Amino acid sequence: MSNVSETRTLRDALRVVFRRWPLFLVGASVFAVTVIYWAHEWPLSYTGTAMFERTLEPAAAGLKVEEFSPLKRTLIQRLRGREAVEKVIEELELTKGMPHGPDGRLTEDGEMEKQELVEKFRQGLKVTFPVQSERIDLVSVEFTHQAPDLAQKVPNLLAGNYITWAYAKIRTGLESNRAFLEKQVRNCKNRIVALEAEENLFKMKNAGMFPEDPDALQDRISEIRTNLETRRLQLKRVKEELAQLESLSGTATETKDAPEPEVTSIELEYVRLKADLQDLQVRLLDLNDQLTAAQLEYTNRHPTVRALLDNISFVKAKIKLTETNIKVVEPKLPPRAKGQRSPASAAELASYRAALARAQSEGKNLTEEVERLEKVLGEYNDRQKTYPVVRQQYLRIVNDIKEQRGETLRWETRYNDVRMALETQEAQLHTRLDILQTAQKQFRPSSPKLAAILGFAFVGGLGFGTALVLLFNFLDRSIRTTEEATDYFNVPVHGVIGEIVTSRSKLKKRVRRWVVMPAVTLVILAVLALSTLSITLWLKAPEKFEEWRSAPVSFVYDHTVTLMDNIWQRFRS
Repeated sequence: MSNVSETRTLRDALRVVFRRWPLFLVGASVFAVTVIYWAHEWPLSYTGTAMFERTLEPAAAGLKVEEFSPLKRTLIQRLRGREAVEKVIEELELTKGMPHGPDGRLTEDGEMEKQELVEKFRQGLKVTFPVQSERIDLVSVEFTHQAPDLAQKVPNLLAGNYITWAYAKIRTGLESNRAFLEKQVRNCKNRIVALEAEENLFKMKNAGMFPEDPDALQDRISEIRTNLETRRLQLKRVKEELAQLESLSGTATETKDAPEPEVTSIELEYVRLKADLQDLQVRLLDLNDQLTAAQLEYTNRHPTVRALLDNISFVKAKIKLTETNIKVVEPKLPPRAKGQRSPASAAELASYRAALARAQSEGKNLTEEVERLEKVLGEYNDRQKTYPVVRQQYLRIVNDIKEQRGETLRWETRYNDVRMALETQEAQLHTRLDILQTAQKQFRPSSPKLAAILGFAFVGGLGFGTALVLLFNFLDRSIRTTEEATDYFNVPVHGVIGEIVTSRSKLKKRVRRWVVMPAVTLVILAVLALSTLSITLWLKAPEKFEEWRSAPVSFVYDHTVTLMDNIWQRFRS
């Protein structure tokens, strides 16, 4: 004999299975029934689900206060954390049966049992976010346990405790933020007051420096220089007039009985014209200064500028007219010899004396004004030398005030947001946490799953039956074909004798084929159907499962009759 190995294909395996289909059917059915039977011994688990939502009211959506966002990051840990679960266990009084000491506290063994219970509860907890958005968050809390009452109570307590804690946390956080921001706003305002006082003190200390306007000091110096030149020109004119008046007087001192000096009317007219010319020139300088200042602010079409231009033109015309009159009067002045006097009236002499006194007084005032302006100009020149340092110090103070005001505005904005958020939160108009769905009493288990059990029984039965058939085929040494005989004995086959079938063997084959096998198949199918019915009632209808378990025959009969009656009624209708 020789053993010849050959490659087996999937088709060959299927042929073997179909050839031994009774064995396959029995093996698959036994496996499926066994799985379904032992599934009844699996512990049942019930799942309760509580859902709550976080809502940001539309009226408060504009507030830039996200007090719930930090809580979302730790929400899962808060809901299924050790402290939350321990609190629920204490509220449900699940530690009563644990070992306690004389002081009423749990012993070490009791603490160990409590920790094991906490870990078991945490393993059965599941927290998810079915909906997440900026304005609405939906949170689902699921708890799976063998006790249906705990599956109902635990998620409800966890959700309720978390909502209570979250409200308190939000309020405490907002109050803390409000107190902190209020302190920051107050400190910023105090710093602004201190900086403004420093600014005022700096301005007083550096009065006339114009640190807020870099061009103001230079403009002031230019203005002083212009005024000084004007006053010097006026002083020069007055000195000339005074010299002319004194030259007309002749000798300054005479005896008491000497005759009064006399001045002609032409000479008095000449003196008056010179004085008018000087006044007009001074007025022209003032008008030019006013025009320069006005042109810095307005255009030439502005009424103010146009009025100044008209006045300047008028004064220039009068100056020209006065100079013309002076040129006319100058040739008429009489020649004067030393000690000579022209006859003049007493009124003309009095007018001459008044003009001389006025010129002397005006000269004295102009001299004092020139000295004052020269002193002021010197002071401003000294200030101009130290102006960059003063300007830098002033800009630092101004920038500090500006930055402080900006910081104060930012703190005030945050403070107002938090204050409004706290007010709306107290009225529950800002962030709302509401339970949308409470966990209900569980009547049907969530685990094991009927589909999983039946699927495993079916697939496992197919696999077990196939494996059983292949095993029997491997152990079977029967030779069924001439090819197997040739391969097995390594000798040629010269003839084949067919199976000798007797009437007795024919009868046995017919009985086995038409009676035994159908009966076995029906029994197997009935067992599978009853097993499926049992596991279905156990998982989907526990109240009917008890009825089925106590009286299976009557249960099947009653439901079969009811089913047939319903079918008949539908058929008749």
